Amino acid sequence: MKNARKIFLVDRAKKLADPSYGKVLDIGYGEGNPYLKNVVGIEIKKTKKPENYKSVFVMDAQHMKFKDKSFDTITVGCVLAHVENPSLFLRESYRVLKTNGKLIITVPNPISPPTLLSNILFPTHSATARQHISVIPPRNLMSLFKHNGFQLERRISLGIQVPIKRGFRVKTPLLISQEIIYVLVKTKNKEDGILKISD
Repeated sequence: MKNARKIFLVDRAKKLADPSYGKVLDIGYGEGNPYLKNVVGIEIKKTKKPENYKSVFVMDAQHMKFKDKSFDTITVGCVLAHVENPSLFLRESYRVLKTNGKLIITVPNPISPPTLLSNILFPTHSATARQHISVIPPRNLMSLFKHNGFQLERRISLGIQVPIKRGFRVKTPLLISQEIIYVLVKTKNKEDGILKISD
């Protein structure tokens, strides 16, 4: 199982880093992504600085202290499901990204078969319930991204983890993957994506 998890984390790190460019902000960097370049990181609590990171900061991603349009790319490894206010998180990401900058974000997929099954069999202790407070289905997630000024460039499947013996991962079609990477682009005019309410 640990072997499968390690393989998954390496695969996810590579796929998060691949579309990145320019000055990169890694939100919730944890142990760090060794495949990122020209990167700074933020964490909610003091965490050791990875060797390839220029600098790291203790900072709430929903209230970042960076100036507007500071970064070309933001990478986010499965953080959105842990934040109290996903829209506020996305608006802050929008603010600190340069125009046409990329937000590369990993989210758990609540309609993946293993996750659906765990919610049916163990509704009070499911895979998505463990520390996840904002797990959003893909269609609703697309609306949330658009509402906060982001357009979809592409999505990447991370497959399904099979907990047998040492464990392994299976490549799957996108919508049954346990986690999905969304590569998003900041629109020039945020108002293009915001739902307007008439008087």
